[in-house]
Amino acid sequence: MTKVTGYSYVPQIYQNPETHQFTEIYIPLIPIRVSRNNGQTSPQFDALLDSGSDRNLFPMSLASHIGIEFKKTKPNKVYGIGKG
Repeated sequence: MTKVTGYSYVPQIYQNPETHQFTEIYIPLIPIRVSRNNGQTSPQFDALLDSGSDRNLFPMSLASHIGIEFKKTKPNKVYGIGKG
């Protein structure tokens, strides 16, 4: 198992939903891989480090890649601040 000892704030382009102006913001991203039962591992991708989050979200394609099935789950829309 890999031990993460730190993370970096990575610049991302953000569009303000009210002014529609673009700006650069820094968010904490960490590179991770996901596996199920120590089986096939997903490709590495950047995950947002958010200790205050109520949910863990990652793309459905990664879940399918490692064998997680969501046949009984209905899709939901997820909104952020300003419904963006």
